[in-house]
Amino acid sequence: MAAYNGAQAADLTDGIWQHGSSDGEIYVSIRDGIGPEFVMDSWRDKITDEEIWNLVNYIKTLGS
Repeated sequence: MAAYNGAQAADLTDGIWQHGSSDGEIYVSIRDGIGPEFVMDSWRDKITDEEIWNLVNYIKTLGS
C-alpha cells in the first residue's frame, strides 16, 4: 500500500482496528481524523454524516 505523508495506509482486511472497534469510534476517526499527527485528515467538511455512517458500515464488512 502507498504511504501518505510518510504514513502507511491501514490494512482494513486484517480485522485489527487500531483506532476504535465500535461503530461510533470508527465514525469519529473518519469525521475528526486520526491524531496526534493527523496522519488521516478529517472528513467532517467533505462528506455528510450519512456518508460517514455508510463508510463505517462498509469498513466493518472488510474485517475477517
